[in-house]
Amino acid sequence: SHSQDKKSNKIVQNPNRGQIFKKSSLVVFALLFLYILHDTLLKPPAERLLGEHPLRSFLLWVKSHPFSGAAAFILVYAMFVALLLPGTPLTLGGGYVYKISYGWVAGVGMATLTSMLGSLCGSCFCFVLGRYVMRERVRRWGRKYPLFDAIDLGTYPINRLGCFIS
Repeated sequence: SHSQDKKSNKIVQNPNRGQIFKKSSLVVFALLFLYILHDTLLKPPAERLLGEHPLRSFLLWVKSHPFSGAAAFILVYAMFVALLLPGTPLTLGGGYVYKISYGWVAGVGMATLTSMLGSLCGSCFCFVLGRYVMRERVRRWGRKYPLFDAIDLGTYPINRLGCFIS
């Protein structure tokens, strides 16, 4: 009788809670993507959510705000990497803006540093997504290719040592 009371007081968790979160996140991102696509293709440039030339106005803002502009540039570049958008316009624009603001040596160095840090942050974010958030989906995709299982097994001893990869 006492053991039954413990079982009845046990909190029952929904095993599908993670699946519901993943599916709802996918729906939200799909709706956001469709809205941005609609906004970009069907509205005149002056009425768009991001304005007529959002990249140009962003780069001018970066020029007028050196420290917060560099941090914002890194975050936007990381977002471009994570969303699989081309980073070339940001790299070239950042190089131009920083070269005008700080000269050839310091400007190109600053543009290179911010572009590389943004790319690194975006790549790390994608790694975390693939390794932890979307691990099961990646495993399902990887089952088609036996080499992925061998790589995953090959990293197991590293994971047991407590490295941050696990």
